[in-house]
Amino acid sequence: MTTPSLAPKIQSEMEVDLIAVGSGMGASCAALAAQAQGLETVILEKSDRFGGGTTYSYGIVWVGDNHLEKSLGIEDSREDAYNYLHHLAAGHELESNLRAYIDTSPEALRFFCDDVGIPFYVVPGFPDYFQGMAPGSLGEGRNLQVRPFEAKSLGAWQEHLRAAPAVTHRATFEEVASWGGRARPQNWDRQLIRERMEKDIRTFGAGLIGHLMSAVLRRNIPFHLETQVQSLVLEDGRVRGVIAKQGRNEIRIMARRGVVLATGSNIRNESLTRRFSEMHATESLLPPSVDGDSVVMAGEIGAAISVKPMFQQDLLYVIPGEEHYGVPLYRGVTNNESGFPHSILVNLDGNRFADESIGQQVGATLRNF
Repeated sequence: MTTPSLAPKIQSEMEVDLIAVGSGMGASCAALAAQAQGLETVILEKSDRFGGGTTYSYGIVWVGDNHLEKSLGIEDSREDAYNYLHHLAAGHELESNLRAYIDTSPEALRFFCDDVGIPFYVVPGFPDYFQGMAPGSLGEGRNLQVRPFEAKSLGAWQEHLRAAPAVTHRATFEEVASWGGRARPQNWDRQLIRERMEKDIRTFGAGLIGHLMSAVLRRNIPFHLETQVQSLVLEDGRVRGVIAKQGRNEIRIMARRGVVLATGSNIRNESLTRRFSEMHATESLLPPSVDGDSVVMAGEIGAAISVKPMFQQDLLYVIPGEEHYGVPLYRGVTNNESGFPHSILVNLDGNRFADESIGQQVGATLRNF
């Protein structure tokens, strides 16, 4: 396994086949897939931690008609999976992208399970969010998570793996459900949580990115932290590389085959949020390093920016003085309080404006507030 001493600062220009910008699931998977095809790859992450926004997520991967559900005897089909996503997209999808995802995601999942060694499994009893309300929905099988990850297995790299602030990132979905859910933390197995915290065993998105970082290290894919990509190199109308900065040094890194921009959301970028979001709030559950770099850099060279309606938005709150990585630590409301029995959300006039049982939609319905 690679050690920190084997990932020195980039001293001058370099050239590889593929550059992956970011270090979350998107960038990590792109680098792993490219390396498996014999391509020379590098991952560039602007913060001092590996993991990006994936770390803070549930770590759920949604794949229709996958081999893991089939092994459990769960019946599914690509057409049902397509019908479900097509319905949810409400006409805002790009047909070719949707078809590509439905057709290739089962193959990609098998690659990451069998070839890369990422221990995905079907979350027991976890239905599609709109099960029974959308055509093609399924009660179980498409939502996948990874086995818990022991961060200490990374050795010297452990301190460079981004950590999640939520205690839920120490338990699996089925464990939380068996304890009564997130609404009943008093029933949780505190001894198990304590042991996992002491051993730094991670789940949810923190566990997923831990497994991916471990795979990147096992395969000796170089990655550079504190390396901020500032612009794309354009030659003859094609992206040929990036200009990055390490400390005070500016570096030109060329890519023979391409550049993958996978830096996540733009919500922390105030100018982008005001231009493209229906709501102008820039508070976020994400790490401070996730602030729209990909959108800015792609836009600078003339890439089209696709703006979609806001289908999902969390309601957030912050406890004054509580921070994580130097910024206020925001927490979501809509997956906890709004889901309590007998709870309703009302506006200033006392009128309900959402279905509180579908937490993913509550924030988006604020347009009707």
